[in-house]
Amino acid sequence: MQVLGRSVRLADLAKSRLVRDFLLVCLLRLSQVGCGLVTTYFLTRTLSKAEFGEYHFILNFVGILTVFSLKELNNAVMQSVARGFAGTFRASLVYSLLGSVGGAAILLSLGLWFFYQHQSDLGLGFVIAAALFTLTHGLTQWKGAKMGHGDFAGFTRYEGICSIVMHMAIVGSIFAVPHNYVLPLALLLGVPALLNVVTTLLILRQTPKVARVEKKSIRYGTRTSFYAALQIAAKHIDKLFLFLFLSPVALATYVAADRIADLLATFIQDVAAVLGPRFASRGGYTRPLDRTLKYFSWMVGATLVVFAFTGMPWLLTAIFSDRYADAVPYGQALICAVAIGNLATLRFRYIRSNLDGTSVRTVALITSGTRVAAALILIPLFGIIGAVIAAFSYRISLAVAVGYLIKSRYLDPPNSVLAERTAD
Repeated sequence: MQVLGRSVRLADLAKSRLVRDFLLVCLLRLSQVGCGLVTTYFLTRTLSKAEFGEYHFILNFVGILTVFSLKELNNAVMQSVARGFAGTFRASLVYSLLGSVGGAAILLSLGLWFFYQHQSDLGLGFVIAAALFTLTHGLTQWKGAKMGHGDFAGFTRYEGICSIVMHMAIVGSIFAVPHNYVLPLALLLGVPALLNVVTTLLILRQTPKVARVEKKSIRYGTRTSFYAALQIAAKHIDKLFLFLFLSPVALATYVAADRIADLLATFIQDVAAVLGPRFASRGGYTRPLDRTLKYFSWMVGATLVVFAFTGMPWLLTAIFSDRYADAVPYGQALICAVAIGNLATLRFRYIRSNLDGTSVRTVALITSGTRVAAALILIPLFGIIGAVIAAFSYRISLAVAVGYLIKSRYLDPPNSVLAERTAD
């Protein structure tokens, strides 16, 4: 059979490092998802819909401000470490830390503004988010370093333990202080911050100070972070518009609808993340590789659509309670949107793994511009339905843009981007 366009015997498949890494990441994601769903179960039963909407309003604002932490440096570190430039990890830290200070300042300003508006829960939530933002989102390059070294077992162990501890603490806080989202918010941000500090220090001790730095990778990660900022903003902007144009209750309904779809999209991104180091170190993008990705994505897409109209309605109400039953049709539509875009996610990971800043910029501008424009126009007019249409527009634009770039820059003519990278 073919794996990434290469012939592999079925008898050797179980021994494949790629398969092992994929299973490790799947195990991690299953544990995180399981813990997250348990936490959501208790939160939605102790908070009103309005309070649940406010909680996610803060989280989505934090999500948008992660643009200041230069998230694409993680991808750059992964690529460089996979190519033998371990010093890139150390060099990248100062950029993300300094950038994330800007995000923390904005969160603090919002917190003070909400206190001035006599909305103390929102104000306190934003202040806590500001205090933890730099450590939570500015020290995540250790993940790229682990993946670049191929240490998916270590990555899985650290992330898995963190997830279990964090969600156990959140559930405990729900019982200790019910009807309040501030303490769960502090734990959701604080426990990963502690993990980031510990693991960053460990990897710094293990990385020689004389380790080679791939400077062009730092430049690439910084530059593409600005492009990715558009995508990050587009990912969260619909939820902010629902809160601002409609109500916290409308946001809570959409969050419930989007939760399962987002988990499924994350699974596909995890598959792409496992493939990332191999994409970064392999030769050109070949037609056998493209066929393999297509067959896999078609299988996954069909499974998602079937699940959307069978198990998902029961699962959503089981997690969020019957108060969120109105979110079911929106959730079904959002899962179908994920099914449409899953091939593009895998292909785009290959583009991002080859220092192809031009293509990353093109995709970011097209997809983010489409989604933001759609959300801005449609949500005030159609509410949650407008947000769903905006999500579809994003997935379709991603599929079209990535498909065009793969064919024009990687397949016709073949290896053109590889040649550019080698020349650099």
